[in-house]
Order: sequence, then structure tokens, then C-alpha cells
Amino acid sequence: MPRITYKKSVSMGEAISSLCFFCVGVIWISHGVDFFETGNLWRALGLFMCAIISFAACLRFVIQNFVFNLMVAIDAKRKKNQHNVQ
Repeated sequence: MPRITYKKSVSMGEAISSLCFFCVGVIWISHGVDFFETGNLWRALGLFMCAIISFAACLRFVIQNFVFNLMVAIDAKRKKNQHNVQ
């Protein structure tokens, strides 16, 4: 399993790439709505899925910090339970 670390700050390049992911997600949503209105449901669903992935990429550092905090809490609970058993 890859080591997950807490990210305290974001560089300018990371902020710019997050903004780009967000803008691409908005564009894909708008094109997906156009396809949905014309009856191309499969294309619309594909673009909606791409937009969701793009928004998740925009929030990648927030997700990383959430997973880190979750793993720290699970580890602390596991250590507490092991201490109580012994």
C-alpha cells in the first residue's frame, strides 16, 4: 500500500492544475447537458462520468488529507483496542 501523507500546503502549479481540472469538469458538464437535451444519453452519461472524475481530481489533495486522517483514526483505534486486550 502506498504511504499516504498529510499535505499542509499546495504549490502554485498544483493550484493551477486543480483549477484546470475544475474548468474542464464544467465544460464536460455543459457538453453533457447538450447531449442529454438532444437525446444522446450514452454520450451524456460518458461526459458526466468524465466530469465527476475531473472534479475528484480537482479535490485530490482534500481527498488525500481526508484519507490520511481516516487512516490515523483507524490506527489509533486499533492500538487502543490492542492495548485494552493485553
